[in-house]
Amino acid sequence: MEFNIRGGSWINGEGFGILSEIGANKSIALTHSDPIIPGAKELFHEPLQRYGRFDTFTKLGCAAAALALADADRGKAANGETWGMVIASDYEVMATDLEYYETTEEEGGAFSSPNLFSYTLPVITLGECAVYYKLTGPTFCVGDNGLRGLNALKCAASMMAQGKATSMIAGWLDAPPPLPERGQPQKGHAGALFIVLDLSDEKIISLERKLHYKNNTFYNYQGNELKSLLDLFSSKEN
Repeated sequence: MEFNIRGGSWINGEGFGILSEIGANKSIALTHSDPIIPGAKELFHEPLQRYGRFDTFTKLGCAAAALALADADRGKAANGETWGMVIASDYEVMATDLEYYETTEEEGGAFSSPNLFSYTLPVITLGECAVYYKLTGPTFCVGDNGLRGLNALKCAASMMAQGKATSMIAGWLDAPPPLPERGQPQKGHAGALFIVLDLSDEKIISLERKLHYKNNTFYNYQGNELKSLLDLFSSKEN
């Protein structure tokens, strides 16, 4: 089965960008430092409520989705289209969970943060994107196992193959907590890699945007097996 990459995005500790701007001489590296997340005015034509109050994981996911959809030249889902979204993550919202737990330790939880509590589930970022972009297809989070979004890509392909969505946003998203010693580097890479996947050949820029899916394995246009979403961004890990 063939799928098309309509667009994509990346966010890391060095900045952010879109897939169509990555040339042969540019390499996207994953970092341990805090991701540089663009502000709302750089992303949304209409205000996204509460964006400024989101935790890092939720803000990172909404920003990556906005960049990827802009690269795909897509706005909100139109009539007759069913879009979904699936993300893969190793740490999910662990950092936010730990922050929230710290606020519950005094006075029997009397000072627990309601704002942090609102973001203690990884699917919150999916819900925010679903409401803003009118995603009526499947939206869920899966474990990543260090595969940098490959599990999400496979799940997205499965949803589309079953006719449950016409397009899917799929990607890797992580905002790991710091080590227990304050000021120490994070335990894992932080950032996001998202793509917009669909079945239509309309306006495909080049063969490099085509993926072949067979026996639960993705291959690029040259027939090479995809090991992670990093392969699509011509990138390397630090």
